[in-house]
Amino acid sequence: MKKLLGVAPLLLAPCLWAASYTYTSNTYTTVVNYTSCTAGTCETFTTSMKLTGTFATVPSSLPPNVTLLNIAAIVTSFSFNNGITAFASTVPNTRVSAFQVSTDSQGQITQALIDIQLWMTGTSPHVAGNRLDEFVIVENDNAYGNSICGSVGISPDGTPDTCLTPGPDSASSFAHDNSNGSWVTNLSPTVPTLSQWSQILLAALLGVAGWIMMRRRLA
Repeated sequence: MKKLLGVAPLLLAPCLWAASYTYTSNTYTTVVNYTSCTAGTCETFTTSMKLTGTFATVPSSLPPNVTLLNIAAIVTSFSFNNGITAFASTVPNTRVSAFQVSTDSQGQITQALIDIQLWMTGTSPHVAGNRLDEFVIVENDNAYGNSICGSVGISPDGTPDTCLTPGPDSASSFAHDNSNGSWVTNLSPTVPTLSQWSQILLAALLGVAGWIMMRRRLA
């Protein structure tokens, strides 16, 4: 028992895992493309296209049994594609309007509300009349191309310089699939940060100290 207590701190060292979540929608079933390309970069969706993407959280996976939890603060990176446009966390003009998930008892995603925008015209701070691309994962999948922004502000998930009221005009396109796609969870070991290494070192030192104390008592 004493030996187990001595090595317990070693066993409590953090388990360092990176989690990534990959989404694949079904192909679009409804497509409405622009009728007059009078502004911005017009886009043409087809029914062979779909929405795909991945996001990552570090150092651990999503918590179990949550309902539309705002996880924007713990998402370390994301990359999505609506068939035409790539949306990536590394692109300066990308904005997160919403990033929420529901999970089951195993931490697997059962529902999502993800709304990500990419400004296509204008500079920050953006203004009404600037144009953007957008995708929304909810209980279905939606892709928007070359929408016109009606007003700019802070998104529901707290991101500034986000279009609050995007809308279509004759130069806009839209694609939709009236069903849920699928999520796949991937776990992989990750290199500890300096802070995490300090926790591991502290746990190891406590374990060694406990072992030495027990040896002295037995001597």
